[in-house]
Amino acid sequence: MIALNHFWILAAAMVLDGVVGDPDFFWRRVPHPVALIGRLISAFDTRLNRRTISPVAARIIGGLGLVVLVAIAAAVGYGLEYAFARIPYGWVGTVVVVAILLAARSLYDHVRAVAVAFGKGGLDAARTAVS
Repeated sequence: MIALNHFWILAAAMVLDGVVGDPDFFWRRVPHPVALIGRLISAFDTRLNRRTISPVAARIIGGLGLVVLVAIAAAVGYGLEYAFARIPYGWVGTVVVVAILLAARSLYDHVRAVAVAFGKGGLDAARTAVS
């Protein structure tokens, strides 16, 4: 029963993401969750990935950093799901959060911009569009 519940939430989130996408006016003011995860990864890399440590130690530290990152994401996800389950129409919040994290429309828009640039101006224009 839980699987069917999550299936329709995923389907609704995909529709919402396809229709609305990631509105720039909002994400210019609030950091996107994926950007926050990227900042955390960058902070881990800057503070923990030292050239002076052995490759084995670097792998262990990297693995621990990955565990911490996944634990933080799981805790935030669990907390949001817990909160949404306790309010009326909380499923709407779940759908919105899933749509934000899917970001399929945003990926499509960015890949399309690169493809259009490549078609019009070749490789250099596509490289500029990627940046």
